[in-house]
Amino acid sequence: MSTAIKQFPRQIDSVLRRPWQIRAMAVVDAVILNVIILLVARAITGEFPRAALSGDEQTIRLPEVIIVTAFAGLIAALLLGLLERFTDRAKTIWTAIAFVVLLISLIGPLDGGVDTESKITLALLHIGAAATIIPLMRREPATD
Repeated sequence: MSTAIKQFPRQIDSVLRRPWQIRAMAVVDAVILNVIILLVARAITGEFPRAALSGDEQTIRLPEVIIVTAFAGLIAALLLGLLERFTDRAKTIWTAIAFVVLLISLIGPLDGGVDTESKITLALLHIGAAATIIPLMRREPATD
């Protein structure tokens, strides 16, 4: 592996000096990952996932995935920032809340997905967002 590739994580860390920068990166990364998950699932199944929402069947496309993932990430960042103002154990409390929210959020895709492929894709979108947002938002800003 080249030296430039090995140094890449340190180069990213050297730029991320404020919590908001790390959290913004986490949201962007989650959106990118979920776009990839959606497009790979579409390539495999030949269609976008569908969910039954309020009795109506809805196709989940790129704009919905981008908006919902970004919104979830922003809410997560706001909650973490709020907790940091009021407690010294903010990241521990926030992580517990994030995992509970993930588990509860999985009810939607597993219950509302129209077919098996949709259920799997929608669950992977939820897991992908959490797997990106939770560890990245827990990171500490770089120090000199």
